[in-house]
Amino acid sequence: MSKNKLRYVLLAVAAILVLALLYWIRPANGVLQAAAPLNNTTAPTSHSSTINILQATSLASGQQFKTGLENLPKSLQGTEVDGMFEVDEHGNLRITRYVRQTFDYFLSALGEEDLATILNRLRAYIADKLPPRAAAQASALLDTYIAYREALSKLPPVPDALNNLTAVRQQKQTIADLRSRYFDRNTTQAFFGDEEAYDEYTLSRLEILQNKNFTEAQKAEKIRQLQQQQPVALQEEIRAINQFQELNSLTRQWKQNKGTTEELRRIREQIVGPEAADRLEALDRETQQWDNRMNDYLGQRDQILNNTSLSTEGRQQLIALIRQKSFNTQELVRVDALERLHDQGALP
Repeated sequence: MSKNKLRYVLLAVAAILVLALLYWIRPANGVLQAAAPLNNTTAPTSHSSTINILQATSLASGQQFKTGLENLPKSLQGTEVDGMFEVDEHGNLRITRYVRQTFDYFLSALGEEDLATILNRLRAYIADKLPPRAAAQASALLDTYIAYREALSKLPPVPDALNNLTAVRQQKQTIADLRSRYFDRNTTQAFFGDEEAYDEYTLSRLEILQNKNFTEAQKAEKIRQLQQQQPVALQEEIRAINQFQELNSLTRQWKQNKGTTEELRRIREQIVGPEAADRLEALDRETQQWDNRMNDYLGQRDQILNNTSLSTEGRQQLIALIRQKSFNTQELVRVDALERLHDQGALP
C-alpha cells in the first residue's frame, strides 16, 4: 500500500472515530487508544523486568527469520512495510515517527502470530535493514516500545468519556507521564508528537461544542480559530477530514434520494475537485467490477455447497479450484473475509 493511499485511509478512519473520544478515539496508533495487551503474562514490576521477559520470550520462539518478511501472515501479504529506518553519518539510528510505524506494521499481525514470533520477525528485519550499531539501537528501542505498550494496556478506560472531558484530560496526562518514564523527549516527540497534537485539537473542539455558554455561531467561530492555531500539516489533515465527512454525508443523501450519476459527479467536484472526482469514479468502477466478480463466485460456491450429490471433500476441492481461477493470491485474503460475512448473512 502506498504512503499516500495509507494516509487517506487513516484520515478516513480518524473522521469516523473522532466522536468516540478517549481510548477508542484514534486508530491503532492513536494516542488516546489503549494498546491491546501483548500477552497474558502478569504485569511486570519494572521497565527492565518487562524487557527481560520479552527478550526471553523472543529467544524461546522456534520461529527464525532472515529478513523478517518470510511467510508473512495473511493480513500483511501483498502490502509494503509502512515505515522505514534512517541512519545518520555516524551510523546511529535516526529516531523518527517512521521507526514506530515500522514496529506497528509488524505488531498489527498480533493474533495471527504470537508476540514471540513477531519479535523475532522484527529483529530479523532490523538486522537486515540496518548496520550493526543502528540495529542494536533499534532493537533496544523495540524492547522499550513493547514494554510501554504493555504498561499502557493496563490503564483503565475513562467511563462515559464523551461526557467526562475532565477525566479525559487527566488520563491524557497519565499517558504523557507514562511515556516520559519510557522515552526521552526526542523519542516521545518523534513517536507521538503528531498524535498528541491531533488529540489535543479534538479534545479542545469537543470542549467548545459542549460549552452551553456559547451560541452555535460562537462555537463555529471558536472552532475556526482553533483550527487556525494548529500547525500547517495538522490544518491540512483537519480540512481533509472535514471534506471526507461532508462528502460522506452528501453521498448518503444522494443514495437515499436515488440521484443520478451526474448529480454525484457535481457533489464530488464541489468538495474535492475534478481530478479527485475522476479518481473516485475510477474507484467506483473498480468496486463494481469486484462486486460482480465476488457475487458470481459466491453464487457458484452456494450452488456447490448445496449439491448433495458431491462429497464434502469433493465440494471443497471444486470451490478451491474456482477460487484459484477467479482470484489472485492478494485478493484471497479479502475473499476469505467476505466468505465468512456471507455465511453469517452479513452481506447485502
